[in-house]
Parts: sequence; structure tokens; C-alpha cells
Amino acid sequence: MQECHVRKGLQRALLTELERNVVAHRPGLDLEALRVLTLVADLGSISAAARAEQISQPSASKRIQVLERQLGLELLDRRTRGARLTDHGRLVTGWCRVVVEASDALATGSQALSAQAAERLSIGASQTIAEYLARVRDTNVGISRVERADC
Repeated sequence: MQECHVRKGLQRALLTELERNVVAHRPGLDLEALRVLTLVADLGSISAAARAEQISQPSASKRIQVLERQLGLELLDRRTRGARLTDHGRLVTGWCRVVVEASDALATGSQALSAQAAERLSIGASQTIAEYLARVRDTNVGISRVERADC
């Protein structure tokens, strides 16, 4: 039971520290650094995370170091054989996952909306123009359907 209280106290202290950093208006956090940190947590090493992101190991390491400086927290226990998350690192990684997943959802959703917007275009035109568009469609320039509506 006492361990639970200690963990909650640690979470509150960490949240307070993060809020203070945000209020102090530290430079924006690098989304790619958050992504690298989550990969280190999943894969167990900075090198493996770098390979997964197709960046160099020094670049991945530097991103995490900058993130640690921005947050004022040590997130990783670096070892000769990989890296392990510190207690702070485990908590921060959970929040990083939320941010990374939200960013991925935004990118995927906006791409889908963009594709839908590009997919359909309605043009009100005379029959002559409609016949022309039908011929253009047949030359395969990206028009998939021409409908004629009698008005």
C-alpha cells in the first residue's frame, strides 16, 4: 500500500515539474524525440530505436538528451548493452505514446479527408461541357466518373 502512495506522489511531483516547465515556456518538444523515446522503451536500446526510425544512433541519442534537458529529467539509464527507462522515463513515455498516437491519428485522418476532398468535384455545366469531360475521362487524366443530370 505504501508503494502505491509513493508512486502516486512521484507522479504528482513529475506532473508538477512538467507543468512548471510548460509554464516557463520551454521550447516546444520535438515529436520525433517523443517517438524515439517510445521506441527505446519498446525495443530496449537507442540503436534499435534509431534503426526503426531510420536515423543514426547519435541522432537518436541527441534527441533524447535534448528532451531530457527540456524536461529537466533523466529518462534513460544508459548501459553498455542498451538503455532502460528510469521511473520518470516510464511515466513520461506513457504520455509520449498519447502524443505520438494523437499525431499519427491527425496525419492519417487529415490525409483521408484530403483524399476525400480530391475525390469528388461537382461541376454544373452545359451538355457540351459534360460531353467534353466524358471524352477527357476516357483519356485517363484522373476523372473517374461523369454523370449527367437532367435539370
